[in-house]
Amino acid sequence: MKKSINCGNRLYVGNIPGSATRQELIKIFEEYGKISDMDIKYNRNSNGTNYAFIEYENPKSAEKTIQKRNGKKFKGYMLKVEYSIEKKNKDLNDIYRSEYRVVVKHFPKFFKNIKEFLSRAGKVLYIYKDNGLIIAEYEDKESMIKAISTLDRTIYNSKRKVYVRVFKDIPYDYSDVNLIDYTMVFSSSTKNENISPKELN
Repeated sequence: MKKSINCGNRLYVGNIPGSATRQELIKIFEEYGKISDMDIKYNRNSNGTNYAFIEYENPKSAEKTIQKRNGKKFKGYMLKVEYSIEKKNKDLNDIYRSEYRVVVKHFPKFFKNIKEFLSRAGKVLYIYKDNGLIIAEYEDKESMIKAISTLDRTIYNSKRKVYVRVFKDIPYDYSDVNLIDYTMVFSSSTKNENISPKELN
């Protein structure tokens, strides 16, 4: 599949049942138009569901998919289908997109400004939030790498010894090796981890 650069073609699909296969998703979403790219993220959500980014060749196909599939059930799960960027104006082509993406899970609720935290590594272009899942995009590769190297193992509860962790994400579907990106996973550290924590201020 060849990637499109038309941002209005790109959708975020959330709450995908873990049992759903790639072929099943292609069959469902190709009903609304020809797909140019499908990037599925496996086992990233705490409830066992997956999410995906889907790009159509025609923006009208993306619009129709939102109308027909958002809020509809698939294998007992209600899908969340929307543009993968904030629709600030009608012309989504004017909004810049970055491939330097990180995914944040289990970010501490008391730390309200996620953008301020992520901006320590560089300019953040976009942040998407959905039921505790946070997807952020950096302006350049250097900022993304800095986020991985400097925000990893950041302690946010010194009494409970709970740490922010940052990991590189390798796609489960190895046929899509060109879709590799980076994932930031926030989780509790294990007792056996050799960690040099940094205080989250």
